[in-house]
Amino acid sequence: MIGSWVTLSGKALLKTKYALLAHRSMGRYLKELKSGKLKVDKAKIKQAKKLDGKYLLSTSDKSLSAEDIALGYKQLMEVERAFRTLKSTLSLRPVYHTKDDRIRSHVMLCQLALLLVRVTELETGMTWPKVRAEMERLHLRKFYRVYINSSTFFKLLPSVHG
Repeated sequence: MIGSWVTLSGKALLKTKYALLAHRSMGRYLKELKSGKLKVDKAKIKQAKKLDGKYLLSTSDKSLSAEDIALGYKQLMEVERAFRTLKSTLSLRPVYHTKDDRIRSHVMLCQLALLLVRVTELETGMTWPKVRAEMERLHLRKFYRVYINSSTFFKLLPSVHG
């Protein structure tokens, strides 16, 4: 029943309790009392609040300034965002080419697709999914997916309005 309390006992209680203690984000803010009950550790929450919105970065390269370290980290985040876009927005999946020219061509096409997405986002101030939805709404082009040898490609249908 939704909204009602469930009473756990025995193995189910222990399993739930240790799952909470081991939880990646919540576990650090819980403590187990001598009685075995769990309690929220308000001191740890207060201490963590001091770091909210701040990055703690470290490097082994002592020649870098704090600004260079922060910029390098932001660039890393952009690279990771690009890979997420390649995997999600462009539905890129591993492709197993054996010839060097095909590998280079595949990587170049992926880079061009990502560049197209980024330039479109920067020029329009919208995310790629919003741009795509808007283009479809305006009937400028209709996107559809084509699956070839376990790869996904986006194709454009001809303009509806000629």
